[in-house]
Amino acid sequence: MSQYFATLTAAYEWLKALRPPCKHYYASHIET
Repeated sequence: MSQYFATLTAAYEWLKALRPPCKHYYASHIET
C-alpha cells in the first residue's frame, strides 16, 4: 500500500511540475 501511495505521490508531483497547479482538478481526482 505504501508503494502505491509513493507512486501516486510521484505522479502527482510530476503532473504538478508539468502544468500549473489546479486545485479543483487535482482534488476531484485524488478524492475520487
